[in-house]
Amino acid sequence: MIYRLIFSFIPLIGLPMIGFDIIISIFISILLVAGTLLSKNRGWIPQLQSVTLVLLYAISIFGYLNQGYNHFELILILVSMGYLFSGLFGFFLENTKLAIIFSIIFWSFEAASIALLAFQKIGIPGILVSLILFLLIAYRDYRKIILSKNKINEDQIDQ
Repeated sequence: MIYRLIFSFIPLIGLPMIGFDIIISIFISILLVAGTLLSKNRGWIPQLQSVTLVLLYAISIFGYLNQGYNHFELILILVSMGYLFSGLFGFFLENTKLAIIFSIIFWSFEAASIALLAFQKIGIPGILVSLILFLLIAYRDYRKIILSKNKINEDQIDQ
């Protein structure tokens, strides 16, 4: 959790250094810190958040190289909002219904950010590919939530 907290503060300093707006950087850092603090290191959520941080930094570098800050700021905000909902997803992992809702919101934000990026570079086929990919990944998380809930119920029965 400590490394995710450290990497949650880096946009506060790093994004303005490469040309992004300071207000956007502060907002992104707040969302990342809140998502990290909410997740509580449950299940596979830390791995999910680590991948999301990598995605955020890759998009930041991509935006810096393309000099299209305005378009990339929206994408970074969507990724960061998804990160916040991944924290809520981890926080409510024992509550199946809330975990599924926050998982859907998380994957929706991530899919929207990648779809925007794909549309900019590839067009309509990029949107379709990214949405199909994220639907498959979201379905995998849905199955994990259901299986983890069943495992919790089996553990309670055994005791």
